[in-house]
Amino acid sequence: MPPAALFRGVIAHVSVTLDDGVDASRPFAGKLTKHGARVVKKFITNGLTHLIFRGSPAAASSFSARARDAKASIKVVSPSWVTACERCLLYTSDAADE
Repeated sequence: MPPAALFRGVIAHVSVTLDDGVDASRPFAGKLTKHGARVVKKFITNGLTHLIFRGSPAAASSFSARARDAKASIKVVSPSWVTACERCLLYTSDAADE
């Protein structure tokens, strides 16, 4: 699979916060875009396929509630899922990472 096609069809919102509160979303958004995904800045439920998330339990709960209220089937995955897919140049199962 060509690298630019790895995440084709993925529409993602990236919210990655390190333990010290630093926002680390940009590198993961860059990886997704480089490999064909569309990254949106705001968490919208219409059309969103993936939420790349690492952060506080309160933030996770908020994202989950908004997706549930919108009856959206958004896959919630960790930043390590993005890295694993990129490393293998293979879209690995996102179901195991939810």
